[in-house]
Order: sequence, then structure tokens, then C-alpha cells
Amino acid sequence: SVGKDKHTFNATLQWSTSNQQLRRLSNAGQTACKVTVVKKDGEKLGWVVLDLLKAKLNSQYSKGEGEWLPLCGGKPGEPPPQLRVFHSLAEPPRAPSFNPDAFAEQLDSQLK
Repeated sequence: SVGKDKHTFNATLQWSTSNQQLRRLSNAGQTACKVTVVKKDGEKLGWVVLDLLKAKLNSQYSKGEGEWLPLCGGKPGEPPPQLRVFHSLAEPPRAPSFNPDAFAEQLDSQLK
């Protein structure tokens, strides 16, 4: 994440997708997402491939500590930078459905 004049560390970047889009990706055989980390000046720090199936399992069973992943494609001879990744898959809340019969019964009981 990059601020206006400087880099911002310990920031959260979020990738959101609908269940339908995720299902379409899975059905098409897409089980990975490549994330490239770039400095403000355009220099690439490296990249990491996130496994969508592993992300789903980690979101259900991990304790929320995330995992540190070394970035690939860094400068030779230097220790690779790392990216801490947390997986969270959540469905948006559904809008309550309207049942006219239940509403009429509730209204009748309140009027009595």
C-alpha cells in the first residue's frame, strides 16, 4: 500500500469477489491468484501466487494469525521480502425476505 508521499506498512489490502465469480473461476480451473508487490517508484519487490483452495481452507480453520509468504522474483543475493496474508471468505448478509402471510399474521396478533 502506498501513501501520498511515502510507503505505508502494516496496511490492509482487500480483494473482494462475489460467490458467483469465485465459483466461475473454480469451475474454469482457475485455482490461483498472482499478487505482485511494487514499490511507489515502480520497482517490483516480487510476487506470490495465492492458492484459492488453500485460502478457503485457511479462512475456515486458521486461527487468524495469517501466514508469511516469501516473495519470488526479488533481487538475487538478498533475502526475499515477505508478505503476510490473511484469508477471510465471508458471504454478505442476505436481505430479509418478505412473507406477506407471516406479515399479515403478525399484524393481526398486534391488533388484537
